[in-house]
Amino acid sequence: HRHTRTVYAISVLPNGRTISGSQDGTLMVWDQTKGLVQTLRGHSEEVNCVKLLPDGRVVSGGDDCKICIWDLDVERRTRKGAVVRPVLTLVAHSDWIFCVAPLLDGCFVSGAIDCTLKVWRTSDGHCLRTFMGHEEEVTCAAILPDGRVASGSWDYTLRLWDPTNVDDENYLLLEHESRVECVAVVDESVVVSGCHDRLVYVWRVTIDEAYRECKLTGHAGTVWAVTALPGGYIASGSEDGTVKVWNWAAHKDDRCLQTLSGHTGTVMSVAALPRGRIASGGSGGRLLIWSDLLREDEKRMASDVARQRGCGDI
Repeated sequence: HRHTRTVYAISVLPNGRTISGSQDGTLMVWDQTKGLVQTLRGHSEEVNCVKLLPDGRVVSGGDDCKICIWDLDVERRTRKGAVVRPVLTLVAHSDWIFCVAPLLDGCFVSGAIDCTLKVWRTSDGHCLRTFMGHEEEVTCAAILPDGRVASGSWDYTLRLWDPTNVDDENYLLLEHESRVECVAVVDESVVVSGCHDRLVYVWRVTIDEAYRECKLTGHAGTVWAVTALPGGYIASGSEDGTVKVWNWAAHKDDRCLQTLSGHTGTVMSVAALPRGRIASGGSGGRLLIWSDLLREDEKRMASDVARQRGCGDI
């Protein structure tokens, strides 16, 4: 059992399991020892994003312009394993949905090719507000500890919004030199973004201002995914087929701590796992689990979960 096409999204569940969303239109839940434990079916086209909601449910979005909310405790047993159907399906945008992110108040946001960012009530799927400040596709979103939303776009910007403010002009603008493809929050004052120009940007942010701390160079293709790691480190995944681990606060020549090579094509998603591990997904439906990171006295090592434990080469 495996994904048959590119893995676009990865998220980590409270029980330590990993959920992946794929170009094949399905989501799959993986256990490190048992392998595939659940398949989520409800999207009719590619699944681009998946996140855990505060109430324990899961939200996903895709090319079918739908948002699906899933309760993983409600499953149906079949000959091919456990299948989960969405408990709520929203026709949410007028074009492909690229990102979802949970808000601190229990709601969530979604961003799409239609250039909008929408805020949704989780309980009934009601759209509370729509932000229309971006000029091109909204590709990514993440939530700061103060509740603001960081959204990235092909309009070369990252914008920080107050989701409780209905004014489309309430954002703080962070201008880039290329399309913004991904964003992650490191802490209350540091946001990172990955771009089409092969760079990872590190930003210092406050309530009313932001500035670029540094640019991380080293990838040879578009940076499609970034995630925050324990200790303030960053991991990024790229079109060049690698995952890089960064210490952005180090001297310029020492910022790239490791380059993890194991994918045979583009890396589209990365996520931080318990015990210092990283999950990465990409072309061919493969999910790799990387361990022994940041330990100089041990060999750098990646486990191809599908081959070794039955839950990765999907």
